[in-house]
Amino acid sequence: QVAAPGFSLAVWAGARVFGEGEHALRLVPFLASVGAMIAAVPFARRLVSAPAVSVALLVNAGAWPLILHTGMLKPYTTDALLCTLLLLGAHGLARRALTPRRLGVAAVAGAAPGGVSLSSVFVLPGGGGVLIPTAWLAPRGSP
Repeated sequence: QVAAPGFSLAVWAGARVFGEGEHALRLVPFLASVGAMIAAVPFARRLVSAPAVSVALLVNAGAWPLILHTGMLKPYTTDALLCTLLLLGAHGLARRALTPRRLGVAAVAGAAPGGVSLSSVFVLPGGGGVLIPTAWLAPRGSP
């Protein structure tokens, strides 16, 4: 099993602060799972109709792999959180006019999760590869 260095560091820090018990070791995956649910709300609101938001959140909350890995010392819920945040950011970028500053901030923000989530390294090019050209070709919105 491989975990990104940032995930291991967060688990180590949690163990230093809260002790080396099972609950302390599982704190990072649990918090990441809660964060993924919270991040799913604005993401769903941007992509689907209002009645479908509830269905999307219900599917997310009932996803057995996320439930299972919430209580394990594995980085999968951290991956889910960071990938959701990356896609949310890419979608937000596609809705606004592209400026060099926004692209620079997006590049730095996109590179940062790679130290915590190995899956985010694969999501970032997909999100950027689809959404950035879409934003580039769309009529310019407000900056």
